[in-house]
Amino acid sequence: MKSADIIERDMNDIDRRISMAKSDIKREILKKQYQYLIQMTNKLDEDFTTQKGEFEEIIEETKGRMVILNEQIKGEKNSLDYNIDQLKEYMNNPGTYNMSQVLEKIVNSLEIIRDKKGKKKKKSTSSA
Repeated sequence: MKSADIIERDMNDIDRRISMAKSDIKREILKKQYQYLIQMTNKLDEDFTTQKGEFEEIIEETKGRMVILNEQIKGEKNSLDYNIDQLKEYMNNPGTYNMSQVLEKIVNSLEIIRDKKGKKKKKSTSSA
């Protein structure tokens, strides 16, 4: 916004100098400077609008990708097969994961098994 403030200040200064100018030539030069500043302002407005639109598109695309990735991560975290595959990959490539990542996969797997057992118990007690 500093550019816009500087241009506005310059336009006010030129406008003041136009009204005080005694020579037609001086007034004409100042009017041309004023017109140039108006053109610059219009170009800045257009550039801002264009870039704002581009940024908004990028933001919306990114939000959409984040939603998809979060759903994918949630689905993977809750998938016993995914967690087992990750543990097997660790076994085959021990340097690819750190211990906390391995433990996270084990905990996720155990939670999935626990949740499945809990659902089976609820079904058996509700049908009795």
